[in-house]
Amino acid sequence: MNVILDACSIINLHNGGVLRCVCCIPHFHVQVGPIVGGECSEDCALAIASLHTDGDLEYLEDNEIEVDDFLSFVDQNRLGDGESECILLANLDSQSSICCDDRRGRLKATEILGEERVLGSLRLMRIAVQNGLLESAEAFAAYELMRAAGGFLPTVGIGYFEGLSCLTPHL
Repeated sequence: MNVILDACSIINLHNGGVLRCVCCIPHFHVQVGPIVGGECSEDCALAIASLHTDGDLEYLEDNEIEVDDFLSFVDQNRLGDGESECILLANLDSQSSICCDDRRGRLKATEILGEERVLGSLRLMRIAVQNGLLESAEAFAAYELMRAAGGFLPTVGIGYFEGLSCLTPHL
């Protein structure tokens, strides 16, 4: 499955120290568009570049998106450039999902792509736990770091990461 990350998700996962871990989830191809990459801080951008060099993250091109269509989409939906880029890129490929931690972006993405193609960083961490890449306590500690760094994330307990199903919506 292709998973296109928005800037909020990348920043949250980076702040939690689990960006590399979620990029290694089996059968996931983690991707980043050029606008989103440019929205990240220097240290986060360096982490993205390292993941790309190691083959754990793919850079996407946005040349299939018409500039006028992009600008119109941003204006009509009152979304940031990064969230808009993720939605429009995912809409080009029915095999792509997005990971978005921006509430407005998630709502619009769900409307356009469908709920099954929209997830958040917490669900990626939960999937990493289910695949043995993280322990639930590590995921919860990362979640707490993400929130402490200013991430606007829902309130969850450690039990969220211990759950057996990754189908919990809106996380």
